[in-house]
Amino acid sequence: MKKSNEEDAAAPKPECHFITARTHYNNRLSSIERLSTGSKNIDDILYGGVETKAVTEFYGPPSSGKTQLCHTMCALVPQDKFKGGACGKSIYIDTEGTFRTKRIAVIAWARGFDADMTIDNVRVAEAADSEQQERIISHEIDSLLQKDKGNRVKLLVVDSPVTHYRSEYVGREMLPMRQQKLYSA
Repeated sequence: MKKSNEEDAAAPKPECHFITARTHYNNRLSSIERLSTGSKNIDDILYGGVETKAVTEFYGPPSSGKTQLCHTMCALVPQDKFKGGACGKSIYIDTEGTFRTKRIAVIAWARGFDADMTIDNVRVAEAADSEQQERIISHEIDSLLQKDKGNRVKLLVVDSPVTHYRSEYVGREMLPMRQQKLYSA
């Protein structure tokens, strides 16, 4: 049933509220946590670790330790804060076939953590192509977060976000399309 113009006019308009930049900064700061990478040196460079509610990209040549870093962070996130964790869960989107549950369990065990509890707090999805990757990111993660009412998901790993796009959109003439797809994903 459609509302009449009179009903629309009677509906309260949302108010616009300005706050100071300091208040904005303090509100944002109070909701951000820092996740340890497992490396004191990297954590120091990042002023205490990777920020939640932010995008952090690790890049480098093959075999430089990017996936190892992601696995280590997944092992740390469910741990108590005094153990370098965030009492949370991780979501891992694997686009390269490099995710290893056993590796996360070994990292947890080597650090004295409960390996079973650790791997129970990592959700994994494998994306076989860019279309599936986009569906996972735009629909399935949202559904997973809706089920997690406690908002305990603290880390989202996409290893690697560009893999499928690089192989599916090849050549200079496909570069604009590839970039557009990456920006929208």
